[in-house]
This record gives sequence, C-alpha cells and structure tokens, in this order.
Amino acid sequence: DTEVPGGQSVYIASSGALAFTPAHSAGSIGKGTSTGFSYKNNTVDGTLGRFSFKGLGSTGFIACPLNGKPGQPGPWQVFADVKGLKDSAVPHGKVSECVGIDVLGATYEDGVAAWQYD
Repeated sequence: DTEVPGGQSVYIASSGALAFTPAHSAGSIGKGTSTGFSYKNNTVDGTLGRFSFKGLGSTGFIACPLNGKPGQPGPWQVFADVKGLKDSAVPHGKVSECVGIDVLGATYEDGVAAWQYD
C-alpha cells in the first residue's frame, strides 16, 4: 500500500517485467495485468511472508542483471517467470542470465508503509 494521493498499483507489464504505475495514478496498466499476486505468511508468528505471482501462467519471479555479468552485484530487474518469456524482453537479451528468486516481505500492520514507489 502507498499513501500518495491518487494511489499507485503494482502490475506485470506486457513484457513480463514487474512494474508500478506512476505516483498519483493507480490508473491504466496498458496490456499488463494486476491480477494473480498473493501474499502468504510463512512463519509461525506471521511476521514474514512470501509474495507470489501466478497470473499469465507464471511460476514465480526471476531477476535479470541490468549490467555486468550474471552472479555479479546488482542492480537486477524483476520479471514474472512466464513460459515463453522472450530474450528481447530482458536486459542483455538472454533469459538464461536470469535467476529464480523468492520475494519475501515483513508483515506490516501500522498503517501505510510507503509514500510512493519509484
């Protein structure tokens, strides 16, 4: 959740990339999708959970290096791990350079956790 007036939404772009609508606009996501996301507590005390995305036939998330070589420090771009993800959609043009990732988050119940995402 964000607090920025007008809202903001997370979605998977038509390229497969994880994306956010601009701040102050929870509006159009074009040919992307915002359905298929879920969060499930994975700890006994409920303080840590796993985000997942099962839309578009996805099996989860992958991260692709933006520069440098695979295995080197980031930055990385996150994509939905969808069957048929094209090399041309990812940085460096090689899906084979991407790695599967788990996306974890702490449970936050004290109001809104962020003003906006960039």
